Parts: sequence; structure tokens; C-alpha cells
Amino acid sequence: MPIIVTESEFQKFRGELYNQFKHLADSAMDLLDALCSNHKTSSVVQLQQIANNPATQESSNRFKN
Repeated sequence: MPIIVTESEFQKFRGELYNQFKHLADSAMDLLDALCSNHKTSSVVQLQQIANNPATQESSNRFKN
């Protein structure tokens, strides 16, 4: 069953989620965005390994924006 959400509903959801983090909310949201947008990793550890590998540095730069 497809889920249809308007952009404003999605922004509201992200705002509510952001407010749930008492500390380091920006970092937590960055991590969630990175995990959701990366289909080659299945864990935070794998994501960190990619970020620390100079051979993949160019591809991992998108997570630092």
C-alpha cells in the first residue's frame, strides 16, 4: 500500500522528529539522512568505514553537506 505524504507533512514530521533529540539534534538528523540515502550500507559502522576510506572519500563527501 503506497504512502502518500505532502511536502509540508514531511517537513512537519522531520521537525517533530528533530525536536525529540535533546542533544546533538543536527548530528542525529545528518546520520538518519545518510543512512536513508545510502543503499550500499546497512549499519552505522559500514557508513563510517566508507567515510574513513580514502578510496571512497569522493563518494562519501555527500554525507558531509
